[in-house]
Amino acid sequence: MKLLAAFLLACATLSAQVQGHLRFEAPGHAPIILDLVDGGHPALLAIPHQRGVADGEAVRLFVLTHTGPEGQVLPPSVEAKPVKAPAPPAWKVDHNGTRALVKTSYATFWRYTPGLVVPVRFKLGKDEWRLIAADLPPKMLVSFGD
Repeated sequence: MKLLAAFLLACATLSAQVQGHLRFEAPGHAPIILDLVDGGHPALLAIPHQRGVADGEAVRLFVLTHTGPEGQVLPPSVEAKPVKAPAPPAWKVDHNGTRALVKTSYATFWRYTPGLVVPVRFKLGKDEWRLIAADLPPKMLVSFGD
């Protein structure tokens, strides 16, 4: 039964309509475009697995595990400082979201909608990945049950 459910979820993911994207780049690497698809609820989005894309799955997993409600992603124990520069205009959100950035010791985050953050600059191994372009609905990103 679990196999059938996983198969149906995979088929739904493949046929899901893309609602937005996040484009990340790192020096010496091909760009990674994470498509954002229906997450099973009107307020949720998911990112399909990045099979066959070098570093794609690692970037996807980092983004998923470091995105969500600001209080959970950046709890009081994490020192987060506001960045004076606003988010670049190439990062679009479907409403009047904030342009605020917050920096921690391990990543820089964008408050793309009130209460939700997404990482926009982070290191994986020796490589620093940066968000170059975003078309992001004001929804929360969730995992397909990785």
